[in-house]
Amino acid sequence: MRAEPAEPLAAESVMTATSLRLPKPVMDGVRHRARERGLKPTAVMREWTEAAVADPGGSRAAECGHRSGCAVSAAGAGGP
Repeated sequence: MRAEPAEPLAAESVMTATSLRLPKPVMDGVRHRARERGLKPTAVMREWTEAAVADPGGSRAAECGHRSGCAVSAAGAGGP
């Protein structure tokens, strides 16, 4: 028997987990950017991903679509 929520959940509230392999310098940059903002790296990556999905043709789309684009440089600079 499965428990059902009292009210249906909105699709936006359901989270899914994924695994992502990043080069160490990129992940170091993500950690640096997250630390600057007082956030966890996963929160920053989620924010960037949601922004890219919400506005695929946005002003940074060309940069972000390129492997060396907006992700993060080894020094932690760059990014959305």
